[in-house]
Amino acid sequence: KYYFIYSTEHCHELCYAVGDGPNGPFEYKGCLISNVDIGINGNTNPRNYVGNNHGSLCNIGDRFYIFYHRHTNNTSYSRQACAEEVRHNDSGEFMQAEITSCGLNNGPLKATGKYSAAIACHLYSASGNAPYITQKGDDCSQMDTQYVTNIVDSSVIGYKYFELKGGERIGISARASGDGCFSVYTDLNCEPCANIMVKASDSFETFESFMATDAGTHPLYFVYKGNGRAELLNITIN
Repeated sequence: KYYFIYSTEHCHELCYAVGDGPNGPFEYKGCLISNVDIGINGNTNPRNYVGNNHGSLCNIGDRFYIFYHRHTNNTSYSRQACAEEVRHNDSGEFMQAEITSCGLNNGPLKATGKYSAAIACHLYSASGNAPYITQKGDDCSQMDTQYVTNIVDSSVIGYKYFELKGGERIGISARASGDGCFSVYTDLNCEPCANIMVKASDSFETFESFMATDAGTHPLYFVYKGNGRAELLNITIN
């Protein structure tokens, strides 16, 4: 069998078709990944910057991975390389992979230590003025420090997934043009598990809070409420 992986006219998704020869004909089989998570759990709203997507499948050992890209600097011409494991259903067909912050880490991230804010997989806002990843230097600067910028009231910065022990402290390195609060959720339909108050500052400062969560694998969503704009450099869990 020959597998044809391609970017569709919707741009944000990589799909695949299968044929008996390299020239086809090919039969459409489904979406492998959307870099804005459209199609995951019936989702129809973009959860990140909507832009083009390129990549393909790679078989490593007994697993398959889809390599693709998300976007930075509020443009489809700046890209962050990513990878997710793709699994099969009972019929042997590939199922759509969810975008996460885990990549090739072989499972959820450990809930200990410091993580760059730039591993966020979900970046969106109810106002449509979405946050995005940028860096201290010029675009394409090698190994330059990345952070999330353009965080306004109601912005959501999401990370999937962390293996929480329960009862951790959550810290952020942030700066903002006005006072505000980052509410932390494991489920956006429930009450926040932490509220991190931030003060206006011209430089990145550390703010912390206790996080009331149960042990287990959970996403972490940071929802900003406040004046002006905020930026997020990293998160720390201990």
